[in-house]
Amino acid sequence: TAWVLVLAAAKVQAGAANALDLGIYTQVAWNTAHGHLFAFTLHPHLYLGDHMELLFALAAIPFRFFPSPLTLVALQCVAAVGAAFALFGFARRALPTTAAFGFSALLLLNPFTLNALTFEFHAVLFGLPFAFLAASAYQDKRLNTFWLWAGLMLLAREDLALLLAGFA
Repeated sequence: TAWVLVLAAAKVQAGAANALDLGIYTQVAWNTAHGHLFAFTLHPHLYLGDHMELLFALAAIPFRFFPSPLTLVALQCVAAVGAAFALFGFARRALPTTAAFGFSALLLLNPFTLNALTFEFHAVLFGLPFAFLAASAYQDKRLNTFWLWAGLMLLAREDLALLLAGFA
């Protein structure tokens, strides 16, 4: 997390965060933190017209106290680390502890994950811990818990419904 934040801070300070997403999400977080839920100026509609990411509203709480694009980067890092812990719990049921740890490390050190963490901001990462928790509950046949985690996963982003369909 610290390493990703250092890279992100250098990128933001150099003016190299230019793929719009970080700027869009920063504006949405600022507006939401100040009582204008999901408002942004790029389009005339609320941000929810682009993506249904209701869980993102929770990012407004820390953003209110730390109003910086790096707050959003830190939150997505926390989500990725949470996903690694959830993956470890899921994998440990079927694999030796060292192998389960290896899969968690691969998730965090995977170039695709590192790219997602260092290249702007992706609210879809907020759903990743819930996906692994849902998989664990599904594996244990705890269907009420499964639906809780699956519901939270869907609150992170609408297209995670495709991942949920994979459980069928």
